[in-house]
Amino acid sequence: MLAKTKINKEKSILLSMFVLMFCISLVLILFERTKINLQLAQIEAQKQSKLEKFVLGTQAISGYEITEYHDVIALSFAQINSTINRYKATGVLSKKEAENAYALLLEARVPRIYQDLHFKLTQLAQEILKDKTDIRSVLLESDFLYKEFPWLRELIIK
Repeated sequence: MLAKTKINKEKSILLSMFVLMFCISLVLILFERTKINLQLAQIEAQKQSKLEKFVLGTQAISGYEITEYHDVIALSFAQINSTINRYKATGVLSKKEAENAYALLLEARVPRIYQDLHFKLTQLAQEILKDKTDIRSVLLESDFLYKEFPWLRELIIK
């Protein structure tokens, strides 16, 4: 009888220790997850910051005007690329998307740091809209834009 109570007491101690270890493990896991989520948020913020600094160079300013213009670039360049890709696939040059991109570019407020890019995008859209479009020059100019502004791919993918 005495041995039985001793065994029951040891069982309850072991069970209490198991529950205590489980609770401690759970708290540590939750703490670690929170820490990981904070690190991921910091990495994402740094990645956005690096892209912005790469795009803007020394004139790194953020604001509504820059963000709005990023959207204009992404949409207009995506429309131009869609026109080019459709031509590559079908051999037919549909100018509707290029017209939309051109109109969007003409209406946009252009931050000073993007004026060169804006001018080149507008020229590319104009070239597509010509009656006798030289598709080779359009393809070359599009490739040149990707080389000169490599961050365009990331902007379009978003």
